[in-house]
Amino acid sequence: TNETTLTPEIETAVRALRNDPLRIYEFVRNHIRYDAPTYGVKLGAHGCLVAGQGNDWDQAALLSTMLRAAGYATRYATAIVYYDTPRLSRWCGFGGNGDYNDLGGYVFYNGGWPDGFGTGTADGWHAVYAPGGQEIWTGIRRVWVEADIGGQWYTLDPAFAECSVTQATNLASVLSYDRTNLLAAAMQGATTNAAWVRDVNAANLSVELTRLATNLLGTLRAEYDTKGIDALVGGRVFSPEAVTNLPSALPYAEDVASASRTTFDHVPAARILSVTVTYQNIARTFSGYELGGRPLMITHDASASYAPKLWLDGEAVAVGAPTIPGATNALTWTIDQPYASAGWADDSVAQTLKSTNSYVLVYDFGSASRRQSMQAAREFESLLAAGHSPSSEMARLYAMHAAAVGGLEQWKLSSTMLGHIADAICYSHHFLGVMGQEEGYYLDLPGLRSQTLPFSGEASDWETLMKADSFFASALEHGVLEQTQGTNRPAASTIKIAFENNAAGHRTFLADNANWSTVRAALTNYAAQTLSELDARMDADSVILVPENGSISVRQWSGYGFAHFWSQSSGPTWSAAMGMIIGGGYSGGYGGEPVPYSVPAVQNLYVTAISPAPQTQIAATTARDPVDLRTGHLLHQKPTLEIGISPPPRGQQLVLSYSSGEAARPRQLGYGWRHNLDVQAAEASDGAAAFGLRQASDAAALVAAAYVVADLLDENAGVREWTTAALATKWALDQMSQNTIVVRMGDHGLSYMRMPDGSYNPPPAVTTHLIKTNGMFRLVERFGKEYRFDANGLLSSIVDADGNTMSLAYNAQTNLSTV
Repeated sequence: TNETTLTPEIETAVRALRNDPLRIYEFVRNHIRYDAPTYGVKLGAHGCLVAGQGNDWDQAALLSTMLRAAGYATRYATAIVYYDTPRLSRWCGFGGNGDYNDLGGYVFYNGGWPDGFGTGTADGWHAVYAPGGQEIWTGIRRVWVEADIGGQWYTLDPAFAECSVTQATNLASVLSYDRTNLLAAAMQGATTNAAWVRDVNAANLSVELTRLATNLLGTLRAEYDTKGIDALVGGRVFSPEAVTNLPSALPYAEDVASASRTTFDHVPAARILSVTVTYQNIARTFSGYELGGRPLMITHDASASYAPKLWLDGEAVAVGAPTIPGATNALTWTIDQPYASAGWADDSVAQTLKSTNSYVLVYDFGSASRRQSMQAAREFESLLAAGHSPSSEMARLYAMHAAAVGGLEQWKLSSTMLGHIADAICYSHHFLGVMGQEEGYYLDLPGLRSQTLPFSGEASDWETLMKADSFFASALEHGVLEQTQGTNRPAASTIKIAFENNAAGHRTFLADNANWSTVRAALTNYAAQTLSELDARMDADSVILVPENGSISVRQWSGYGFAHFWSQSSGPTWSAAMGMIIGGGYSGGYGGEPVPYSVPAVQNLYVTAISPAPQTQIAATTARDPVDLRTGHLLHQKPTLEIGISPPPRGQQLVLSYSSGEAARPRQLGYGWRHNLDVQAAEASDGAAAFGLRQASDAAALVAAAYVVADLLDENAGVREWTTAALATKWALDQMSQNTIVVRMGDHGLSYMRMPDGSYNPPPAVTTHLIKTNGMFRLVERFGKEYRFDANGLLSSIVDADGNTMSLAYNAQTNLSTV
């Protein structure tokens, strides 16, 4: 295989574009998003298409593959290309204050691009200066596709597009945020000194964060719902282009160094990401394009002396040596990035697995996105539709894979939001870890290599971002487990442990080299091995946020968690690292009960919230059969009964509907079939939606919390700020669990987002309000008609403005029995 391997998904896309090279080029250019400014193939053609994003190497691989599938000859080309520096800066997402002189050494260096200065040649990024000393052009090594169409070679660069970079509005003013007031509220009733704090007032903090989010909500609804969340927090927005002709030159290029130009049919191996999985005589190397976001798993075969099997996309690709039942064995990830600077961002990550259990190997090289999450959900549903029992090992693994992919999407959204708020570029070089089922289920992601690039270039801003980013990444590790399994099955993370330690009345310490001996003596219930680990971590460049109690309980799980920040400067060079460690050696989240991971809970989540019915306010565009042109689903609707004066409650219709998109979902009338009286209100978690993917106002809580956390964790943060920031992060994750109410009305539905003040945010362009009273919902239309639901979320009555009522009753199986 290679980076242009043809897959069914690519074939389908090419066929839908009618094998037309102009349409194919326009599709990649306008519908595949340029992501992080990194160098080399990380996702390949398939991964880029499924994720809907990629760097310029990934986009070139996708375009080349699609054109070859359509019957056209292509080749890659690469050369030093010169661009207007401010335009190039915007393309990377780098705003800055107009001083672009270090764009190459800052953005491109950290993204692994060839360094023209470092090699003493002009073969990598380098600046071109005007006589007055201001940088006007920057030369970088680009890659693109050249295609022979009708006997003429065209120059096709889908990645370099026009865009704008906006910076965040004055959020402190919009929020009415005052750091002193917030800390005063959090410290009411607390006891503290320079090294520790006890009894931070989480209730007061929640009230203050709710106030800030509510202030922001009004502004978002009034000014930003039609503009998008980036208009508030800042960010990079690409402008779609009308493509009427295939180009014969690189767009926006000022010049091309022709002597540096080379061509090739396939990308050299050195420019392709690879990762090796080593476990019990398995040593399998995968390219990034071979993985392409597909499920990667390890099981142990009890019938073969618990020999491990490595699975990729449902097929066994390697078998290891027999293991001893219940023994722990070492798993090692080794990643080789495709960067020009040898060794840059390469990594080796060690974890342990138990020989009687099964695991999802979690990875991401830049594909985390809503489209990737939806793909994982479809794979999970397809597995169940193919006959796998929800209790089977493979069903549990596919459910975990879908959950982990959704968690990676949320991490990317949180990191991006923090970057926008703090005027920075944030992305990850890679994510590596495990989601597994042992005594309980857990998510362990120690292999995060993130990149934060503040526009200011200041080490202090870098430090703030690294801390805040790590806090949210840690909280997501328990948040993802609770979102997919329910808040009644709580999970642990470093952030959750900090919260529970404070709630139990224990002290939280901020230890450094000067006070470590005193702090160490005050710690309780820590094993000697853990104290030795803390000793080894502590040095003159470290601070550690550590709970007093090393045995914090989350249901039946108990353990410790601490945050370790290390930084060191040498001249202009600043280095830092952040670890969020949880007891037992896990760098992630752990379920609080020794129970199996619930597949039905994940199935219900994806059916209800992640891939719900078409939204009522968005009319389906159909053709022929009819087929929904947006989804490709076959639709059918048939009125079967009409009584009285329609609509309800004065009359009634019974309308049957079918959608092939629900063919795997059993309902009262059979797979894929519903009726218009199949109306219910279901509560679920859609963490990604809380970042404003649908409309800006949905993100009120997350924006408020992210701003507060980033503000508190500056370079001067003390124990009060660290602990308050941890509690604020946990509050933010609470807003992402059970945050969605989906009102299903036959073949359509409405999704409402729960706001911190207890109200429910309606979908765009919807005037119907959802109200919760005494645990039951009412859906109130603009002119007074109400849909009332019982405690199980089933429609119990429809009442019009004149008081006319239609009542519905259900049998013990919750099937509609009488109207």
